[in-house]
Amino acid sequence: MKRAAIAGILLLVTTSLLAVTTDLASMYDRGKVAQEQPRLKSRITEIYEKAFRPNLLPAEQRALLGISFDTPLVCDPVLGYYSNYKTRVVTMPAVALLFFEDLCSAYAWLYAKG
Repeated sequence: MKRAAIAGILLLVTTSLLAVTTDLASMYDRGKVAQEQPRLKSRITEIYEKAFRPNLLPAEQRALLGISFDTPLVCDPVLGYYSNYKTRVVTMPAVALLFFEDLCSAYAWLYAKG
């Protein structure tokens, strides 16, 4: 009985995640995401270089030496964030970054307007 309940919950969560992923992936026109992709990648790199890297300890900076960022167009917008320690590439879907940027703008607008 307990196994059946756990299997049911896992099935429900998986189905829900797939529905959310499909909705987010189709939220923006692919052309819009392709147009914004270079800017988003540049911005992520800039934030890392100017905001995060200077605040790392020397040992942390050495450990992260040579990392790069990838912002693919075709990737799961919810679960597509990952890193590969062998290639030293951190992957962040462009559509997810665009959504996060829009979400931050909306929160900033709401905060400014009270």
